[in-house]
Amino acid sequence: TRYILYINGKYICEGPCRGHEKSRYYDSVEAELKEGINDICVKVMHLGIAFTTVFKTPMPMVAFEAVTEDEVFISDETWKCKYLSGYKFYNSAFYTICPYEKVDAGAEAVELPVVIEKAFESCTFKSDGYYNVCGCVHPFVLEKRPIPMIYPGAETVLKPIKSGDGFVEYDAGEYMTAKMKFDIASNSNVTITYSECYEFEDGKKKRDDSNGFLNGYSDYVKTADEDIVYEPFWFRAFRFIRIEGDCEAVRSIKAYRCNYPIDFKGSFECSDENYNKMFDISINTMLCCAHEIVVDCPFYEQQQYDMDSAIEHAVMMRMTDDRRLVKKCIRDFAESQKPSGLLCAQYPSTYTQII
Repeated sequence: TRYILYINGKYICEGPCRGHEKSRYYDSVEAELKEGINDICVKVMHLGIAFTTVFKTPMPMVAFEAVTEDEVFISDETWKCKYLSGYKFYNSAFYTICPYEKVDAGAEAVELPVVIEKAFESCTFKSDGYYNVCGCVHPFVLEKRPIPMIYPGAETVLKPIKSGDGFVEYDAGEYMTAKMKFDIASNSNVTITYSECYEFEDGKKKRDDSNGFLNGYSDYVKTADEDIVYEPFWFRAFRFIRIEGDCEAVRSIKAYRCNYPIDFKGSFECSDENYNKMFDISINTMLCCAHEIVVDCPFYEQQQYDMDSAIEHAVMMRMTDDRRLVKKCIRDFAESQKPSGLLCAQYPSTYTQII
């Protein structure tokens, strides 16, 4: 479902670009190796449960190939594989977003044998030939990522704004989608809740009014005899974060903005400061909704809807001359078409929705 690649402990990239059953992608990056022994680690998230916009295989699978000046090495039986039994995913109220996590950092990592699937042995890139000699499509045909790689951006400092018996609440200053890092001390239990705004008995009101209560989705982390740096696998969408439990054990919180790298060329300015502020807010909205697909609401739904996408891309094309995400979106919906001629309302998707 998702991987994160590390070389010698350094974050290199993550992917793959979100595709579907008709188009599946491979990533290609350049990275430095050092002389002597290098440690290459691929963390793999495999979901058998909901999260409707990512392609799923029955079993966890990963294919890796590295090409240097002198040699080519691939993922084979000599690799070591460990199952992190302490990491569990659970569905939130919405199956349209990535599941959240329950982590027991002290649980044993179980070594597993590496099995090379016969289908992977005939894995091919589209540029190498889509069909075999009999005209049959290869089992695993991979296409090159059609959009730029998405990397975590600049660090955002979260400001503590409320605290009490067993909790601390933080404000990022604006709504964001971000990769997270939590430095958590040993022998502790913490609950990390992400929320878009404070709520009141009669609903949601002004987004920065902190007089209400926070409600959202949570990651649960239990540490053992060692300090850890906890990084949720998927990005999180939030403005506010609430830490409950052993709050003093969370020694630092780091958020790194995560979105499609829009190279803004368009601009707007006028004499009415209200419109200028609206423009700034709209830019932030675009960033939060632009990933490997464009989504309508990253906190509740990380799905690419056709009419939302039409509006978002019309705005985006006023702001940048980069058309790659637009083209991918159009192709996604073209490939969603049913024999009746109707397009899926949102795609990629593991279920069919027609509006």
